[in-house]
Amino acid sequence: MMTLSEYEKNPKELWDKRCEEEMARFDAFEKSDDFFRENKEWESQIIPIITGGDKSNICVDAGCGKGRYLSISRKFFKKVIAVDFSEKRIGMVEKLISDNEYTNIEPYCTSLDNMDKIQNNAVDGLYSVAVFMHLPNNIKNEALKEIHRIMSTGGVVVLMENFSIAGASGMYDCPSIIKDVWIMMIKDCGFNIEIKKLNYCPFCLYILSK
Repeated sequence: MMTLSEYEKNPKELWDKRCEEEMARFDAFEKSDDFFRENKEWESQIIPIITGGDKSNICVDAGCGKGRYLSISRKFFKKVIAVDFSEKRIGMVEKLISDNEYTNIEPYCTSLDNMDKIQNNAVDGLYSVAVFMHLPNNIKNEALKEIHRIMSTGGVVVLMENFSIAGASGMYDCPSIIKDVWIMMIKDCGFNIEIKKLNYCPFCLYILSK
């Protein structure tokens, strides 16, 4: 098992390995009632926040993984940019696009702290689900700065995270950070912040705007 220091030096190694391990388990989960219930809740609670109810121009799925939420978000945006630093996971997104003939999803293999192909102030909505809790703390900060750069004025960011587990159970892939430090990090990057609890899971929504 990796140590925290090893993980922080190369988090991509772990997530590439997990990609193959998770495929069978996640394929089974996608057919479960819990999957459809959680996706329905996600669509009803998160999508209205980042769209304002209208079909907006550009959305970013930050840390998209295999693309669980792309089939939903693509219905509400003219283009969704699916960002992940794992080539294997982006490959799964490309298969999702091909299998379903989606035309408005753009895969982008890069780290969240280096989205240089996305122009300044170009993004109307951005969401990230259980991603920042796994990022090394220095990358959290740089990723927030990069998200601030690409977001339009009036654009909305929703980060769905659970920092209560970070470091509490010895999880080497959850670098320890307390909630107050996380909130201050967000504010220091230039964001306004609102926090909402979710009814269907232990995560919080961190709703950010410039």
